[in-house]
Amino acid sequence: MKNILLDNIIFSLQRSGGISVVWQEHISRLVKNKFFSCRFIEYDDAPRNIFRNNIDIPAEYIETFSSRFLQVKRYFNIKDSGYKTPYIFHSSYYRIDTNKFAKNITTLHDFNYEYFIKGIRKKIHSYQKGFAINNSDAIICISDSTRRDLFHFYPHINKDIVHVIHNGVNPGFHRIGKGNHRLSLPFEEGGFILYVGGHHAPYKNFNLAIEVCQSLRIPFVIAGGEQLLEQEKAVLDSKLGKSNYIHLWNLPTADLNELYNRALVLVYPSLYEGFGIPILEAQRAGCPVIAFAVSSIPEVMGKTDFLLEDKTVDAVVEAIKELVNRPSLKDDEIKRGLSNSDLFSWDRTFEETIEVYKSLL
Repeated sequence: MKNILLDNIIFSLQRSGGISVVWQEHISRLVKNKFFSCRFIEYDDAPRNIFRNNIDIPAEYIETFSSRFLQVKRYFNIKDSGYKTPYIFHSSYYRIDTNKFAKNITTLHDFNYEYFIKGIRKKIHSYQKGFAINNSDAIICISDSTRRDLFHFYPHINKDIVHVIHNGVNPGFHRIGKGNHRLSLPFEEGGFILYVGGHHAPYKNFNLAIEVCQSLRIPFVIAGGEQLLEQEKAVLDSKLGKSNYIHLWNLPTADLNELYNRALVLVYPSLYEGFGIPILEAQRAGCPVIAFAVSSIPEVMGKTDFLLEDKTVDAVVEAIKELVNRPSLKDDEIKRGLSNSDLFSWDRTFEETIEVYKSLL
């Protein structure tokens, strides 16, 4: 067997989120793989992450460290892993192993810091990311869009070490029968707009989704992401009314799947994504998606009239009215989305990643 060391730091950096999903899907398969002998680096607060709790890693495989001062330690690379022969090191978030025997792999999820963040936060993040990129033996980009961003910011990188491996979608997302509900919601089935994911960053375009609901006078369900800020609550209260929106946080897959099944539509107004997993989750669950034709979204969502070039409230409102007023169009879009989501598989993602591992050893 070949040795591999995996850095689970992402489970301590976030309680949920897209990168946690990616890492959970990968290592849940890796621990069952017989080709590699796995060890994991982890911090003692990792169990707070909802996706970490979905994985059963034998305790003897894990070297656990204190999470005290993690906001500083997160930027330290690994210096003494103890291996004396070549092995793979793969971090979940932009760290490398300086051991001369390490074959370092970096997964690039996006470049939102480089495009949208300013000041010291951007400088620190970009320095760490750049150091990992420049010292990697292989780089995995989760979309063609992310690969283009990589060569925009790092044109000197050897193209031969860069691999595009798309994310997958959890098969736990699926269609369920009408009325087959577990969640208690204050809104009728098909009577609300769904928004999934982070909403603090301006590029997520959260306010546009609020304005769409205001224009259509339809309730709003926000799933996942961060806790609502007081100013976000104030905007929601003012534009929609306190009884016309809810935020559901830290949802298990079954509950999120139910939301997709019960929603009228997923509005995904982001102006930049490295991938866009909620698009595929919604499609697998039979929920129509309306999104903008930017960054990675076209390659994930597939060819559809509901991938909008016009990034305005009015354009989204008109697209939703089309779905409501033309049931056959909605049915066709649901079928198209189901077919498109079949193109993405976490098993395929894992198999392609393993081929990168093997190529380095």
